Amino acid sequence: MIPLADLSEDIVIQELLFKTFLLNRSLFLGLIIFLLVKGLKGQENSMLLDKVISTHKELQIDSMEIILTELEPQKLKQFFQYELEFLKKGERVDASFLNLNGLDGRNRYVGMYILADLVSRVRNKPDSTVFNFYKRAFKLARIQKDTLIINEVLERINRFLFINGSQQNTFDHYLKLFQDTAKDSVDNFYVNYHQIGYEFLQVEDNPTSIDSIKIEKLFSRASKYASNPFFQASLNGYKSIFYSACMKNQ
Repeated sequence: MIPLADLSEDIVIQELLFKTFLLNRSLFLGLIIFLLVKGLKGQENSMLLDKVISTHKELQIDSMEIILTELEPQKLKQFFQYELEFLKKGERVDASFLNLNGLDGRNRYVGMYILADLVSRVRNKPDSTVFNFYKRAFKLARIQKDTLIINEVLERINRFLFINGSQQNTFDHYLKLFQDTAKDSVDNFYVNYHQIGYEFLQVEDNPTSIDSIKIEKLFSRASKYASNPFFQASLNGYKSIFYSACMKNQ
């Protein structure tokens, strides 16, 4: 017969083990719920970021402003708010005090190219800093196969190379990458737009090399993809500048 004292001790031990199991089970379930909520919140914010980027890309300023109110983290939201103020009022922020501290993952390389945009508007801007930000953002987005960001950054790289005009082989390289990855009407507008820019640089080097038929086809294709009046107005101005410059060179 088991002594009563030993039996009581066994019962206490069993109760402690059962309570420990329940506690661990509660902690485990709590952890699972926390991770699920965190994952869903992260997925929701990533989709929200896609909307902010898309409205920015399409220059849907009013929609961008509304969607932006819910974006996290705060630092990335602030970058886009600075960008929004530039689009609405032409206000330039002093980007010298801005940094990427605290941003990681997708937020970091998105923040990288938006920060490069902000820095590019500063007087006496360090061009190497801007270009390096774009290249790093492109590299990270490419690793993640993040097509939306890849095309956003490629547009900026090609614009940068056209403005600086001294790296035509590099320009040709990134332009071909952009042609291969373009997905929507805005991407295709800028592919043709920057192809015109590339041809412009060729004509500057050799005025007799102008191919008028090719140039007109590029302008026509770009116009077809101009989904926003701003794009068409920009294209019309570009066409006027292009042919005025070509006439001077002849």
